[in-house]
Amino acid sequence: MSISATQALEWEKQALAKVLIDQTPRFLIWEPVENVMVLPASNKWLATPQLTTHMAKLGWQIEQRKTGGSPVPQAPGVFNLSMVYPWPNEVEFSTTKSYQLLIDILELWLSNYGVSAETGEVKGAYCNGAFNLSINNKKFIGTAQKMRRTSAVNSNRKVGVLAHAFILINPKITNLVDAVNQCYRQSGHSEVFSREAMTSLTEHNGDANVNYNKLANDLHQSAQSVIDNYLAII
Repeated sequence: MSISATQALEWEKQALAKVLIDQTPRFLIWEPVENVMVLPASNKWLATPQLTTHMAKLGWQIEQRKTGGSPVPQAPGVFNLSMVYPWPNEVEFSTTKSYQLLIDILELWLSNYGVSAETGEVKGAYCNGAFNLSINNKKFIGTAQKMRRTSAVNSNRKVGVLAHAFILINPKITNLVDAVNQCYRQSGHSEVFSREAMTSLTEHNGDANVNYNKLANDLHQSAQSVIDNYLAII
């Protein structure tokens, strides 16, 4: 489960290509072994030599990913769900519906620990969005996704979805927020994010820190269950 962010992002790339061929869902639960700032593939966020050098001095590597809209800090204590699954030809693709599947997975997983989360933006949180999950208006899960389709038409067209979530289990949140603020500042952006807008699962529920393997296994089972049920009823 503990792997480099580089390996995880390569898994996502290859898994998305494979699901267009074999239509088989795949899941990866991972925790980064290093500090990595993951930039979205956008002209707004360039991995310039200046940014790379600056972040390296602070102990952060730079990677890029073709999903999301803003930098995401990955570090030990951050769990990640990466998954790919086929989108049925019989159903028109819906960004809202595919995000809701991801939310359903996360809510099912959190129910194992008696945690009820809210969905929506949180003022002051980094990587903010409508499909955040928060507790008491403090963000602890962020989500993103990407859809890819083959060039075939009609019933021969295959659609695959890459969806992922970062989950703050017990990282050093102050370090994450500071790193994001440094990345923004060095990239010429004025936004500033607040530690008070973020929380972690163990801040809310200390029992969740007991067994990392159980957290990962429960998350995998929740993802498998929700996706299998969705594909079965189509």
